[in-house]
Amino acid sequence: MNHDMPRRDFLKTAPAAMGAFAYVGRGLAGTSAAPGTVRLRPFDYRGVRLLDSSWLDQASREER
Repeated sequence: MNHDMPRRDFLKTAPAAMGAFAYVGRGLAGTSAAPGTVRLRPFDYRGVRLLDSSWLDQASREER
């Protein structure tokens, strides 16, 4: 059985599939926020430790 999908068909269906996933994902989240709103919560960074990386280098430069 051949499962190859032409690029053109993929590009036509991919946006619809992503929209469907986003729609279903909103329903599974169980939030009471209105569609299209973003809910932010504060995060305590005191317990976060960065390993040696470009992120640590950047954070070290910002502390100076």
